[in-house]
Amino acid sequence: MRFRRGFSALALVALVVFLDRITKHWAMRALSQPVVAVEGVLRWRYCENTGAAFSALSGSGTAVLVLSAVLLAVLVAYLLFRPRIPWAAQLCLWAVVAGGASNLFDRLAWGFVVDFIEPLFVSFAVFNVADCFIVLGVLGAALGVLLDREGAK
Repeated sequence: MRFRRGFSALALVALVVFLDRITKHWAMRALSQPVVAVEGVLRWRYCENTGAAFSALSGSGTAVLVLSAVLLAVLVAYLLFRPRIPWAAQLCLWAVVAGGASNLFDRLAWGFVVDFIEPLFVSFAVFNVADCFIVLGVLGAALGVLLDREGAK
């Protein structure tokens, strides 16, 4: 059972990193100009983010890189050595690891994170596939913890 869960987590990480890498590669090659994907809803626009999530702390390069690496290492250690986490919450946190690792790769390779997804229906930062998995993973893990607490009552 533990092997299957470990394999599932590894497969999820590999899939998320693959999707993020391939979409960023596409954005770097194809988006010299913004492209409206869905009128009034979504645009593809290449951006180089030197900050943290959603362009927060822009220009803080090394500090953001070091902080990202440390947080990622702490989360991986927590997941590996804290076996009593509910399986659904573990998968959600592995999605956070995958997104964080792919964005960390960008920072190490280029000094910035490639962002290209821009919502048009709301004023919001440009983001990428890894960011989606980070946010969904955090929300899913938080929901799992809340539901687990409710079930324990």
